[in-house]
Amino acid sequence: LQARAYLVALPSRPIIPVIPGLDPGQCLTLNHPCPWTALPSRVAIVGQHPMALNLAQSLAHFGASVTLITQAHLLPQFDQDIAQTVQA
Repeated sequence: LQARAYLVALPSRPIIPVIPGLDPGQCLTLNHPCPWTALPSRVAIVGQHPMALNLAQSLAHFGASVTLITQAHLLPQFDQDIAQTVQA
């Protein structure tokens, strides 16, 4: 997994997951200000929390190609019907 910068969007306390090839020093979390001065063309977001989905949708609407990487199904704290609708 290679990129110029990574953004990890997780609830409350961000935990940067161990992913082969991922440099934790290049990851951005919601606890740090975003250093971007221009919209990246591609972004990978790790997380299934509503904040991750909100960020993914916002960046996609602005024209970035977004890959959302989740460990489990989306929105695990919500009703499964809602999560399935969002995932569709």
